Amino acid sequence: MAQVNFKLDSELKKSVEEIAGNLGLATSDVIRVFLKKFVLTRGFPFAVQEEVKLQSRIETQPLETVEKAMEKFQSEFL
Repeated sequence: MAQVNFKLDSELKKSVEEIAGNLGLATSDVIRVFLKKFVLTRGFPFAVQEEVKLQSRIETQPLETVEKAMEKFQSEFL
């Protein structure tokens, strides 16, 4: 078996470890699965395109406005 070493952003590593752990996997398992899928599909197993930052309307509104909208929704529909 071969060993591969690479650098990874600390926050990304932490997130991967947390999610993998929740699934009962090690980070190396996640990487191995990705690489096997990469070989099987002869490329990325997902679309690779330019990342576009989308900002929702909720992110641009003050928190008070969002809270008022949630209260209105709950009173009308729940």
